[in-house]
Amino acid sequence: MIFEQMQASRSGRHQGAIVGEGATELQQTKPYEFGDAVANMDIPSSLVNAMLRTRGETPVRMKAEDIIVHRRATTRSARRPCCST
Repeated sequence: MIFEQMQASRSGRHQGAIVGEGATELQQTKPYEFGDAVANMDIPSSLVNAMLRTRGETPVRMKAEDIIVHRRATTRSARRPCCST
């Protein structure tokens, strides 16, 4: 009943300001910052940082300061549009 009154519309592929993160993970890393995707975490480096900080204590407890994430390459569509004058 609700959908009976709807009309067909053209399908999307509309332009947005930001499409999303680039899909390419780089070897370069950086310290974790709030908002970074945990999926990009460099687990081995992060664990080494935690072990060095705790100096062999067990169990090893990771803190935010230990976490290292891989940088991501942004594709052209993932960048903010820019204009020149």
